[in-house]
Amino acid sequence: MKVAFKPFGGKKTASTRLRVILPIKYINKRSQGITCELFEWKNIEEYSLVIFQKAYSAEDLALASLLKRRNVKIGFDLCDNHFFIPTQSRESEERVDRLRRIIALADAITVSNKGLGELSQRQYTVIDDMVEISIHTIFAQKVFGPLCHFKKRKRLRLVWFGTVGSEAPRFGMIDLEKIVPELNGLNDRVKIELAIISNSRDKYLQYLSSANFPTTYYEWNSITFSYIMQLQDVTVIPIDLNPFTVFKTNNRPVLSLLLGLPVVADKISSYEVLSEFIRFGNWKENIYAYWRDAALRRSDVARGRNFIIANYNFDTISNQWINFMKKYEK
Repeated sequence: MKVAFKPFGGKKTASTRLRVILPIKYINKRSQGITCELFEWKNIEEYSLVIFQKAYSAEDLALASLLKRRNVKIGFDLCDNHFFIPTQSRESEERVDRLRRIIALADAITVSNKGLGELSQRQYTVIDDMVEISIHTIFAQKVFGPLCHFKKRKRLRLVWFGTVGSEAPRFGMIDLEKIVPELNGLNDRVKIELAIISNSRDKYLQYLSSANFPTTYYEWNSITFSYIMQLQDVTVIPIDLNPFTVFKTNNRPVLSLLLGLPVVADKISSYEVLSEFIRFGNWKENIYAYWRDAALRRSDVARGRNFIIANYNFDTISNQWINFMKKYEK
């Protein structure tokens, strides 16, 4: 059985890496009678199933219709609430109309959580994000990290990472604006600094302009990311709760714990499975607790890692995809 993924973004897009590139790699390693690849027009006659990953442009709809006529099964994968229209406009309405049309064409729907599945108004299969672990992740954690923490630090190093996001819907780096006042207050109690790993220096300068503590911007890069994370102490993940963000996956706290950083975050449904290992809200007190108690940091990280390794390993997630794909074998 040959399966193709057609993502809407490239390798710099998190959902493409976690729900396309990594699944292709590990499904092919499993040797379960299924081979996967990125969609290639030249191989269209060979596919039993084509999965559109958040891809629903006019061209994608045309391709889906062509595949239907050729009796190729169509899957559609969604990991964000693209049904949400933050501002009324013709463009937004046309976008959601295309989304609904490709869902209607699809033979099967996969989603990152049940909430998105319900929004699709179709029968669906939940498949978790894969965890992004590379040789750089392992080396940074086992070698670079211990060297970085050998010397006592003068400031507690906080970190936020992610795409710059948008203001409508409100998500991404802009969410830091709401906790800057609390971090300013915390800085009066214990000296802190904040690292931002993202893809817009201009927005970083805008959203962090009122910080009274040192901040540093790093451009996101797949190679340097894990090393920069090892320089930090605590990950912060503020979230503006709206119809778009409440359906986000838990890939950021999962990756933080695997890299050895405790997490303070706003609570959304996908984070609740990690509630025994991360702290929610109450920013000043929770961050201060991690600064004061090294044993607490180590305990939360160690227990979180064990949970993630048991529940989000490559075999488990690739099996989710394989079991789904085998239903549509020709």
